[in-house]
Amino acid sequence: MLEQLLQAVSEQISAPKADFEKNLRAWLSGTLDRLEIVSHETFMRQEQQLIAAQQAIKTLEQQVTALEQQIAQGKGVQENVTEPQMK
Repeated sequence: MLEQLLQAVSEQISAPKADFEKNLRAWLSGTLDRLEIVSHETFMRQEQQLIAAQQAIKTLEQQVTALEQQIAQGKGVQENVTEPQMK
């Protein structure tokens, strides 16, 4: 009988706790979404993509400079210009 009473009290106490945790998680999730916070993994992936894009831009700038110099020297445009590889 005492065990049944303790079990009933325990169930009554845990129900509001579960509801509170559920509501808190929903509120926190909504708040974090509004703040546009990203995970560390997502941040690191975006950082690598940015580095790759910056390297591609640098390569393209070097190619444009070389082509401009060739044009200025009257050599014409080189036919086999390689394209940078982006990941």
